[in-house]
Amino acid sequence: MAVSITQTANPAGVAAASTVATYTDAAIGTAHPNRIVVVLVGSELASTPIASCTLGGSAMNAGTQGNQGAVYARAFYLAYPTGTTATVEVTFTTNSPSDTQNHIAVYNVSDGAYSSEGSDVTTDAKDDLLTTGSTTIAAGGGMIAIASFAADTTARTWSNLTGDLDVDAGGFRFTTATSTTAGAATRTCTGDNNEDGAMSWLIFIDLTPSASISPSASVSPSASVSPSASISPSASASASVSPSASVSASVSPSASISPSASISPSASVSAS
Repeated sequence: MAVSITQTANPAGVAAASTVATYTDAAIGTAHPNRIVVVLVGSELASTPIASCTLGGSAMNAGTQGNQGAVYARAFYLAYPTGTTATVEVTFTTNSPSDTQNHIAVYNVSDGAYSSEGSDVTTDAKDDLLTTGSTTIAAGGGMIAIASFAADTTARTWSNLTGDLDVDAGGFRFTTATSTTAGAATRTCTGDNNEDGAMSWLIFIDLTPSASISPSASVSPSASVSPSASISPSASASASVSPSASVSASVSPSASISPSASISPSASVSAS
């Protein structure tokens, strides 16, 4: 199997209460035993980092946070095999962003395992592009990224990642991209002149079942035991017994004597 990445939810921004933005019953895709749910969070509110995220009440693993000025971007992930919806709660530090100051997107990553993460920032998104630097997607693996920008009305363009969402969140720009194309590349996202921007990304490797365990061919083909030909073909032994016709034949002619069965024991004497 190879990693597959599917966007499952892009809800409208929700105003945080007591620093927590609650996105109720967000779609998380089809249940899968090897599913990882990724939540990408972007925001713009001074001195208010994205602190943590829960999915269905379970704490998610936090990727590296990108932060420049009031702009933040962070990716979270969690193995979550059951259900098709779950409530996402994003906790911010210090302040509570409004519905136009924070945005999320949810992705279903199937048959993958976490490999690495990173972030980048810029103060001039036009001339100093947000970049992952040279990053490698292994064969069968995948990558997902989020970028936040201060200017909300400018469309964004990704390089060496396939752009997915490009949302005017109201107070800032929120954009995401993915790829399952193997290889090393420098991946970037464009921005405006003298604009603050922040990026965060996750890389996954192919989750392949261990061949040394599942294909137990060395155990199941117990041919050396089951074909007990040396034992079952006991014809050579039974044959020496079953052809006892030669013995019974030598006895059967004594039928002429059988009437005098009481005298037959003396037959051996009379013969002498």
